[in-house]
Amino acid sequence: MSGLLKGLAISLSKIANDIRWLASGPRSGLGELNLPAVQPDTDQAIENEYLEKRIQAAINTLPLHFKTVIILRDIQELSYDEISNIAEVPLGTVKSRINRARIQLQKELKDIKKEKNY
Repeated sequence: MSGLLKGLAISLSKIANDIRWLASGPRSGLGELNLPAVQPDTDQAIENEYLEKRIQAAINTLPLHFKTVIILRDIQELSYDEISNIAEVPLGTVKSRINRARIQLQKELKDIKKEKNY
């Protein structure tokens, strides 16, 4: 009988603790936990959007033959051979155009590189 009473006392104690926990309200208990936001910081999101627009604008300033190969290589991640087939130019020409396009983009975006130390 004492074992039964002891088990009942333990159960009542647990229930009382649970009730106190639930009644503690938002100022304590789970309400005190500060979970980090899942979405990126607003400043970071704005900066990322700005960078994306600047990069897109820089790509749009490239001559069409440079713009085509840089998009196929760096955005669509196609191989040099695939780009050569699509553009119908020799492999060496593809590599040269990609290199020259990247150089122009670096010049166009050099102020961003200085600001962010990329």
